[in-house]
Amino acid sequence: MPWLITSSTLVLLLLSVLTCWRITSILHDEEIAAPIRKWVGGEFLFDEWVYPDTFVGHLFGCFWCLSMWVALPVALLFFGWLGFLLVPAVSAGAIFLYERVY
Repeated sequence: MPWLITSSTLVLLLLSVLTCWRITSILHDEEIAAPIRKWVGGEFLFDEWVYPDTFVGHLFGCFWCLSMWVALPVALLFFGWLGFLLVPAVSAGAIFLYERVY
């Protein structure tokens, strides 16, 4: 397995973490994604988003949960089928960046 840890693999991992973090933060926090949040049933009440008691509502209400689902296609895009193994790492990197930046 030493062929998995190369400099290009580490660069791809870093790019996938940054991609996951950015997409997740856009969907969770940015005003540009407000129509998407409204489409899934979210409402902006008292300076915060409130979501319905559904799977998608819980997904958009929790940054950690949303980052796991965003990390899946991002990891598959960057690493192919090997990406299934890297989803937790990509999601954890995005969560770490979120906690540090916001």
